[in-house]
Amino acid sequence: MKQSNKNLLYAGLFIIVVIAVFISIPYIFIGPPTSLFSIRNLDDVSHKIVVEINSVEKENIFKDSYILSANEKISEPKSVAFLIGKTLPLDNEYVANVTLDGNISEIYYSELGRWETVEVEINDELSVYSSVV
Repeated sequence: MKQSNKNLLYAGLFIIVVIAVFISIPYIFIGPPTSLFSIRNLDDVSHKIVVEINSVEKENIFKDSYILSANEKISEPKSVAFLIGKTLPLDNEYVANVTLDGNISEIYYSELGRWETVEVEINDELSVYSSVV
């Protein structure tokens, strides 16, 4: 009976170690997750920008507004809940809706996994794209 409990304990520990290795291997080779998005204001004036990220099913992931000074850069980290949802390698499509000064609005579709980021650049116009590590 005691030998059986010992074998069960070893089997449980082995399974926990295998799961931990499976989850941590990508972080070891690729690095920490990238930010949810980053915004760079390359213009000479400040701008108000609203960023809204939704799933294709219209589930709100993130919404906030920022006032960026000239040549300022900000980024928003991915939430723990977002990263836990990405434990399995099933990336979903997301919609990034970016509004500049209440006028210019650009919608961008992207697959956001752990290492993909929505990049927003403000120059003479608004530019939204995705980058992958």
